[in-house]
Amino acid sequence: MESDSAVSVIETGSSRQRTQQMLDHLADKVNGVILSTDAPGISFIRDYAKRVPLVVLNRPLEGVASVVPDPRIGTVRAEPAETLPSHRGHVRRRPGRVMGQSVEVGRGA
Repeated sequence: MESDSAVSVIETGSSRQRTQQMLDHLADKVNGVILSTDAPGISFIRDYAKRVPLVVLNRPLEGVASVVPDPRIGTVRAEPAETLPSHRGHVRRRPGRVMGQSVEVGRGA
């Protein structure tokens, strides 16, 4: 399948000014933008979405298309599988985080 499209990933760091400059530079050169940073301000993002088709990741903004995953869904689906006994009769070990330090929970006999 042939396409006249290209996908680019552009890293601008956490600088609000640099991110806004890059987005302004791209405005008339792209068909759309997926924004996965919170560097630009809300008013900039809303104005930009009026000029270029835009989807914002992990940041719900009224009036702008956004994709925000619901971590509860993954947690609910993962929990039963992680707590089931393994085929050898031991409870599976899974990593956990407490105050930034790695711990193991669910140790079997």
